Amino acid sequence: MPRQVRLHQASEFRNVYDHGTAQRGRYLVLVVLPLEHAGPVRAGVVASRKVGNAVRRNRAKRLLREAFRKIRSELERPADMVLVATRECPRAAFVDVAQDLRSLLGRAGLIP
Repeated sequence: MPRQVRLHQASEFRNVYDHGTAQRGRYLVLVVLPLEHAGPVRAGVVASRKVGNAVRRNRAKRLLREAFRKIRSELERPADMVLVATRECPRAAFVDVAQDLRSLLGRAGLIP
């Protein structure tokens, strides 16, 4: 993901967690904070040790980043979001993860 569309600092993640709303899917949890001002849609990806060893965590993060990259152009409103991998994420196919993200973004009102 390009640098301008990523969350970088812990304070940015904390702001999304504290003020955003969470939607739970099968492969990820989406925490969204809609923004009032215009700007890019930014995302951060998290995979805790509960997901598995380093290989599984890295695969989960790669899947989530790629799903976000494919769907980002369809988003209608600026927002900051955190994509949190679940235990099932590293074992899933890319199309399943992308479909899960698309449905969560629809529930959050960011995609038609």
